[in-house]
Amino acid sequence: MEALFSVSACGARGHVRWVYTDQKYTNFDAVFFFCLLGFPLFPMRVAHVFRYKPSGLFQRDYEWFPIRWSLDTLFLAWIRRASLVLAIWAFPLVAFAAMAIYAKDDPQGWMLLWMCCAAWVAFPVVWGVTWVLDAKNRAMRRVSGDWKLGSCDPMTFRQSWIEKSEFLTPRPNYQADTWAEAAENCYRIHNWWGGLFASRMVQRFHDPAEGKRLVERIMNDPEVIEALAAVKKDQTLWNKLLGPARYGR
Repeated sequence: MEALFSVSACGARGHVRWVYTDQKYTNFDAVFFFCLLGFPLFPMRVAHVFRYKPSGLFQRDYEWFPIRWSLDTLFLAWIRRASLVLAIWAFPLVAFAAMAIYAKDDPQGWMLLWMCCAAWVAFPVVWGVTWVLDAKNRAMRRVSGDWKLGSCDPMTFRQSWIEKSEFLTPRPNYQADTWAEAAENCYRIHNWWGGLFASRMVQRFHDPAEGKRLVERIMNDPEVIEALAAVKKDQTLWNKLLGPARYGR
């Protein structure tokens, strides 16, 4: 368990693990909470965390990139971390409950025991349900790959950051005048990661319906489906099947 008070990155969604010959790490969206014994109390910032890997018993190395706030990200980060910490707390608490029940059949002991059991049941349910519901999001981030901003989804970009970045227009990276044009150009040459990025930019900043259509076309392409299955098993295949090597750049 963490220190008494800490600021911890509580994962919300988009957990994608990247395994290479010399390193293993995870990228995901998270909310940094002020925590008491690991339990999340107050949200402090929201970010995409990447290159996240253990560096000690209670230490982690990672980089982070600020993303926009949303209620669903906040809720997912809190409920996942809270259910985990409560399940861990339940182990010592169940001992106190057992002693109270054994000593004097204390009703409060029974209540504490049932609360501990509820925490153990809630943890796998919460994590299982959120994991299943996040499957499509993880698949898109796996197509996007692991680049200088981790596996960050353009849908989470802040408007203020976009206005100052190289992605204000597609011209510098795509030689196109609109993100929709960039997406179409990428699709033609099977540039899946670039096409998905451009499609999500259309969905986020320009035309949500058209952007969603472009995203679905890429994600439902048989080649992408087959490549995703392979990359999920072996991340080193990403460049060959989904990345620049796929379309000759």
